[in-house]
Amino acid sequence: MSENLSPIDVFAPWAAGEERGLRLRIHKARDIAQARAARSRHVHARSIYWSAAEIAHAWVFQRAPSDQLNDILEALTRLFLAAGAIERLEAPNE
Repeated sequence: MSENLSPIDVFAPWAAGEERGLRLRIHKARDIAQARAARSRHVHARSIYWSAAEIAHAWVFQRAPSDQLNDILEALTRLFLAAGAIERLEAPNE
């Protein structure tokens, strides 16, 4: 029987419990930010989404305590909220 290993299990095998969960959330945030950046029709929002993706990419496998990972997740949340506000308030740039 094969296991379904996540990227966290493969590239951050030391992460367990709460830390593993936080890293999974950061990894998912990276993927969502990349997808939203690719789809956004707003240049400023797209830039924020790409920044969020880069930040998440930098932190997902970086050794850090859980409190710092929580702080990064909060920062990523704020970036998503800012990008969403820009998409609601500004006209598309296409």
